[in-house]
Amino acid sequence: MKLPDDMFRQELLQYLIVHDIVRLDYAFMNHKYRSQLLDKIAGVILMGDNDNPISRSLFEWLSMRRVYMICMYLMESTVDGMTIDEDGFNYLQHLHLSSDVSDDSIISLLPHCKKVLSLDLVLCFNITDASITSHH
Repeated sequence: MKLPDDMFRQELLQYLIVHDIVRLDYAFMNHKYRSQLLDKIAGVILMGDNDNPISRSLFEWLSMRRVYMICMYLMESTVDGMTIDEDGFNYLQHLHLSSDVSDDSIISLLPHCKKVLSLDLVLCFNITDASITSHH
């Protein structure tokens, strides 16, 4: 892990998806350089994915390691009952919510998404205008 942090982030991390970073962390689980790896991934901003939803445990994992995403796809099961860590949404610009999202979930989530530019609510039949206007 002698690769400088900025080179590691620019030359390696930009080509990885979230699950690759998780695998890398697991590969270093019992390695003496794991703490250095965690320091190197802290503060990384990933493009994210609008096609594959992330689970609550993955979101919590990302938050604990201060890995941020620009695009995120969340499902009701992820949002419902989630302890919202505002840092996890610092760089979020594009949010995709699945069809099973409720008004309550959107009302609890959107105030933490201060930089969201787009909100994709494909097939979200369970929401009303009240949840969307609650953000302002």
